[in-house]
Amino acid sequence: MRYLGVGYPTAWLLKHKLMQTMAEHEDRRQLKGRVIADDAYLGGVTSGGKRGRGAKKGGLFIALVEADVDSSVRYVCFDLLPDLSAGSIKCWAGKALHGSMHLVTDGYSSLKAAGENITTHESVVVSLRKPSDLNCFRWVNTAIGNTKNSIRGAYHSLKVAKYARQYLAEIQYRFNRRFQLEDLVPRLLYACAQNRPRNLAWIRSADHSC
Repeated sequence: MRYLGVGYPTAWLLKHKLMQTMAEHEDRRQLKGRVIADDAYLGGVTSGGKRGRGAKKGGLFIALVEADVDSSVRYVCFDLLPDLSAGSIKCWAGKALHGSMHLVTDGYSSLKAAGENITTHESVVVSLRKPSDLNCFRWVNTAIGNTKNSIRGAYHSLKVAKYARQYLAEIQYRFNRRFQLEDLVPRLLYACAQNRPRNLAWIRSADHSC
């Protein structure tokens, strides 16, 4: 707003148009090879209702990290889910996962449904330990922690139920192009020019982003 010399509503709309372009561009990405996944939530803790992973909470997403043989990270993906039921996992896996991947998850029973769409699925039983305590989940938990810290550090608040997809897509888009910084802005502007126009009413609608 200050940099462009415009009002807050104009800056907000421009920001969301850019994030929507990032989201649509990243929707086509499918990770390959060895991919480690874990679930996480955006937003605060709510009181009452069912507890644990089976509870329905806003801002639930799965983080996926594509790792090289030497365990360095190539790409990440953040996909929103309505819940962690087997049906939701199976529907998500059919659209988001490349068939040739080797997926590593913890032993949560519903995640087994993802294995029907891919070559191999390795289920690591966490038991009393946290996934962050296991070396195989180190990078995906680092990605989740950095994502949450980035959002908390940059924004006072955001409507998770409506706009979580766009904010996650922004971080995913930037991370996956971290070695192409000189081309990041020009290519983003080109992608914006190729996108369909998105007006304020469309951006404020939650239907396309949940």
